[in-house]
Amino acid sequence: MLKTVLTLRFFCGKILKNRGVRAEDIMNCCYKCFDEIEIQEFIKSIGEIGDCDFCGNENIDICEEEELGMFIRRGFSRAYEHVEEFSGAMWDSEEGKYIGGTGEEAGESVFDILYWTEMIFSELHDSDSAAKLLEHLIRESGPDEWEKADGADDPLEDIYSPSFVTINDLYKSESTEEFYAWKKFKHTCKYYNRYFDLGNEHSSRMNLLNSLRGIFELKSETLDKNQKLFRAREIKQTFTESENIHWYKELGPAPAKYAANNRMSPSGISYTYLADNVQTTIQEIRAKNEDKIILGEFRTKHELRVLDLSKEVMVPKLSIFDEEYSHNDNWLEEFILHFAEEISRPISNVEKDIEYIATQVLAEFIRKLKFDGIKFESSLTKGTFNYVLFCGPNPNFSREHYSFDYFDYTDLELPYFNEWLLLENVTENEVYQGTSLKLLNEYKEIEHSKEFSLEAGSSSKKFAKYTEAIGYIKELEEYLKSTYNVENINLEREIEEFIQNYPSKETGYIILVQEGFHFINLTIKRNLPFWENQQSKKLDFIDKEKERSFFGDNSPSIIEWGKFPFDDWDDKL
Repeated sequence: MLKTVLTLRFFCGKILKNRGVRAEDIMNCCYKCFDEIEIQEFIKSIGEIGDCDFCGNENIDICEEEELGMFIRRGFSRAYEHVEEFSGAMWDSEEGKYIGGTGEEAGESVFDILYWTEMIFSELHDSDSAAKLLEHLIRESGPDEWEKADGADDPLEDIYSPSFVTINDLYKSESTEEFYAWKKFKHTCKYYNRYFDLGNEHSSRMNLLNSLRGIFELKSETLDKNQKLFRAREIKQTFTESENIHWYKELGPAPAKYAANNRMSPSGISYTYLADNVQTTIQEIRAKNEDKIILGEFRTKHELRVLDLSKEVMVPKLSIFDEEYSHNDNWLEEFILHFAEEISRPISNVEKDIEYIATQVLAEFIRKLKFDGIKFESSLTKGTFNYVLFCGPNPNFSREHYSFDYFDYTDLELPYFNEWLLLENVTENEVYQGTSLKLLNEYKEIEHSKEFSLEAGSSSKKFAKYTEAIGYIKELEEYLKSTYNVENINLEREIEEFIQNYPSKETGYIILVQEGFHFINLTIKRNLPFWENQQSKKLDFIDKEKERSFFGDNSPSIIEWGKFPFDDWDDKL
């Protein structure tokens, strides 16, 4: 290994020149000698005005050559190292030379790197004058003769020696913090600790996942309203026209007890898997020739925020002369590409039980980051995409498959898939030639399940964000207009205002509707335990005709909004 010495000598807070240099021999350089913004800003920060000894500009921001040379050395060392440091090059004993990350002979000179690669010099300097300037800066900022006599070595001294390579060029993405975080995360999930440390914000796996958070934000994408998506499943025989078919039940995600182990969801947790075209949908369900399938065409009801693993991202890179520069960022794009490929690659049935564990835990972490789902390229049909949306089955469509106790915990449910997706068309088909379909029946008149319905005089709607509740609110408004002749009410505005005034603390909101003989009342509140600081907003409506039939001429006829504060409960506990 080589010992690099960057010597700072201070006197009264000011850097002094190498021994034996007279003050009149000190040379100054101005900011206009450089195109590199960080170098320009450094020179200006010195606060000295004078004449440049290298380009001839007068009465301009300048910096002494030793101080400027040390600044350039610091930047250079953030990204480049001597070939003998080995992380950026490997010695080939047979060829008698150093080999770089792509197999070519390794090594560039300090001058070539700064002049051609980093392009730090301005148009005031051609290669010859830039070389002379760099010689001065490196010489004056390096160890002096006394320090060299004491054994100090300066690997940058010969600026023309092709002896430098990019740090970690041999390992590239494998040298990133994210690579090791993901590798360790997978190993921990599969072989060491699967469950109990994840709830702790400072747990090892949580720390590993947090290191990937920045990448996920770069790959965020909006899935537009009315985006067309497809689901399919195999059937043993075709349906008949006369049958009363609940298509949302037939084409929705499986009830929880039948939810199988999948790439992003473990057994018992049922996400909604879809594809962006018919052929990919057929392949993903592994349909064979002569198989009969039902195919559903869905559209998204509102915008959804998804993590797009297929999205190419440009990681912003800082100058090597910026103190915030991270060499890790050079390989981050390559890591993201490999990461996305690994997430979406096919897994054999033998391996999937253990190989899916890491992606299942990862998916729950992505849910925690307020994503609505994940988009990834199909491993079966390149250029097409699969979606897993974090919405699940509606147990009201198949109550026979749920225990009575399940409905005691409706606050611990995924959003229902029919709240996010509208089923527009259903076809029965027979598969032939791999992914081609022979149409057997088509059903365009789909009976859409209503989001708002009053069972036993009550209804409720939980939602994490406003867009999830739009369908419910619109249907509720229609019910109020048709049943209670309410015209001058804008529930969307009222509920939006409540959400803005009372942030949910990540627990979401709930709309409660209760109907009596002659009235109906609505309450919007945060979905919090009753003992926590709570706020709610309530609206009562009266059916005047029923009220008069009950009260006679003394009917109250109340229609009013009221706020019910509970924030004083803490004082009483």
